[in-house]
Amino acid sequence: MDAVVTVLALLVVVCIGLGIYFLRERAQVEKKLKTQGDALRVSEDRNRSFIELANDAFIGMDQSGNISDWNRQAEKIFGWRRDEVIGKQLADTVIPEKYRESHRKGLAKYLATGEGPILNHRIEITGMHKSGREIPIELTVYPIQHQDMKMFGSFIHDVTEERRLERIQMTRLKVAEILSRVETLHDAVPELLRHICEAMDWGAGNFWLKDSYDSELHCIETWAANDPQMIRFQNRSKQTRFKRGQGLPGQVWQSGQFTWIKDLDLDGNFTRKKEAQEAGFKSGLAFPLKTSDDSVLGVMEFFSTGNDPDGLQIIDLVKDLGNYIGLFLHRKLAEEKLNRIYQELEGKVKERTKDLAEAYEQAQSANRLKDEFLATVSHELRTPLGVILGHSDMLLDGSLSRDEQIVSLQTIHRNARAQLQIISDLLDVSRIITGKMQLVLGPVDLASGIQLAIDSIRIAASTKNIEIIADIEPDMGPVRGDTNRLQQVLWNLLANAVKFTPKNGKVTVALKRINSRAKIEVTDSGRGIDPAFLPYIFERFRQEDASTTRRFGGLGLGLAIVRHLVEAHGGTIDASSPGVDRGSTFTVTLPLMAFWKEKDPHYVRYQPTRNDNNTEGARLDGVKILVVDDEADTLTMLGLIMRRSGATPFLASSMQEALQKFKDVEPEIVISDISMPEHDGYELIQRLREMPGGRDVPCVALTAHAREDEKRKVLEAGFNRHISKPVEPAQLTEAVFELVSTSPQPWKKPLGPTQLSDSL
Repeated sequence: MDAVVTVLALLVVVCIGLGIYFLRERAQVEKKLKTQGDALRVSEDRNRSFIELANDAFIGMDQSGNISDWNRQAEKIFGWRRDEVIGKQLADTVIPEKYRESHRKGLAKYLATGEGPILNHRIEITGMHKSGREIPIELTVYPIQHQDMKMFGSFIHDVTEERRLERIQMTRLKVAEILSRVETLHDAVPELLRHICEAMDWGAGNFWLKDSYDSELHCIETWAANDPQMIRFQNRSKQTRFKRGQGLPGQVWQSGQFTWIKDLDLDGNFTRKKEAQEAGFKSGLAFPLKTSDDSVLGVMEFFSTGNDPDGLQIIDLVKDLGNYIGLFLHRKLAEEKLNRIYQELEGKVKERTKDLAEAYEQAQSANRLKDEFLATVSHELRTPLGVILGHSDMLLDGSLSRDEQIVSLQTIHRNARAQLQIISDLLDVSRIITGKMQLVLGPVDLASGIQLAIDSIRIAASTKNIEIIADIEPDMGPVRGDTNRLQQVLWNLLANAVKFTPKNGKVTVALKRINSRAKIEVTDSGRGIDPAFLPYIFERFRQEDASTTRRFGGLGLGLAIVRHLVEAHGGTIDASSPGVDRGSTFTVTLPLMAFWKEKDPHYVRYQPTRNDNNTEGARLDGVKILVVDDEADTLTMLGLIMRRSGATPFLASSMQEALQKFKDVEPEIVISDISMPEHDGYELIQRLREMPGGRDVPCVALTAHAREDEKRKVLEAGFNRHISKPVEPAQLTEAVFELVSTSPQPWKKPLGPTQLSDSL
């Protein structure tokens, strides 16, 4: 029992001692904590003072995104008092709405992973003022671990002024760069307006220039953000003109000073209020564009959706821009004036030069046409004349057989009529040019005229196996015209169609009534018309091919005469062709007579008329002669001349045929025409001289072109002798005899010359 009491007493003593010990320890800890708390409060107060005195804004934020601290600089930058924002979400207070979701995602990612790309780095972002205005800021965020909570401290610097100064400086540099780079005012103004508006965040800009009378300002260029309301405001500006003192531009023109309208609604002199309100513009500024002598040349005008003039630096900027652009404008206006004067002078010089060039070209063209025409006339006259004279000489000589005499007479008659046609065409053209062509008018039946024209060219068509189709509308009624001249028109069109249509082709002639007019269409399947030549087809002396290799003869007068005759009858003529080798169509319309009687004594039905269509020299016995000419009559005549002289002629109508016969018969002499289709005499002589046995064979050139330069050209090409058409048989025989007699070739020489006939 005593032992128990003793133990209890000891336990009591121990407990009391421990209690005293713990009380003492607690007192010491509390004292220490009080000391530390006082120190922490002092430290917090000191840190708070530092934060409050800092030049940068400081914002504290807890891990929930709520604002925990906010210094006075933050109040200044963002416009919120400390007591208004503590405990509020940071994102809803200082971050623009378009960036808030990104902020929340970034915070959540950091809390989940500890990763935050913006932490401990200075970055530039956009903040938001209490008024909703966006602010450029530099931000540095530091993470802070407070007990078991994560906190964030942000130091923020407002860089609005720095960016403003940068924009101003960059605007100066950009404007200077534009003014130094562009060549014209037209190129410079749009670029200046756009760059200044974008750099200074202004919604629209206008460029006003004085008119040539210095009486009004007119807007030569505008720029606006891509907004329909702003564009309507710009359109109103383009339609408006201001006199000195009127409106914002007119005020600046009158004062010569920069002008700022802080509130457009309150300005009584601003005339575009309605459009400005619709566009959301609240303020505007304008500045003069001056020369070095302070004269105002124009005005630049800008508008903003805010009321802040954006600092005094902007005023300095626009004054500088006014001077820079004004000097540029002055220089460019002077340059443009000089350019206009230069262009006017240059235009006059070019016009005079063009007139002279056209006159020269016309003279040259006329000269070429004259030369071509004279050469063609010479050829067209000499060719049938040569045939006529050749056959006539042989007929007078009396050495032709009865059958040969008939052939020669027919050939003479045919070629004489060809010459007569040429002369008639020349006379017709002369009458047309001098206005002396007269028509004997009366009722004319076109259907019978067409039939007569078909009959007259039927033999020529049959020779080439050309089918002629007539499509005549019955009971057409007459036209009022000259019988002979209309027959000339119909014959010419059909003759041309047959002439230019190859073998086995087709020619169609149609007569239709179209309202009050008769329509004649002549269509062929021939060589067609080159589109480049089609506009000139009815001009006098114009031929699509005037070269020595042309396939078709003629003076190029027929269609010109046809056009004149048709138009003289009150009609029209037109030519069309799908192209070369695709045929052509000639269409004639003539007015029908309104009143007529078939028994009228003046009424003419065409009545068909019928037109019926050959000297001793040196002997050439045994001489083989190759004769080349594309004209069948000429070729026949030349063969007869040579055969009459005792020679053995071999006839060829083309170069290919001549070359083959040269190989086959090895002639002792060659007689060749120069003007032949596709391959002329010049190409033939070149090919002959390259063939075995052809280098030294004597060659005679026949040409209807009698000019001296043509003779030289023939001899230089390799011919031994030149003879002009028309060919005289004795002259040709003597020339051949001389060449054969002096040739070194080992052939049999002629028996000897006989006396030339005096009938040359």
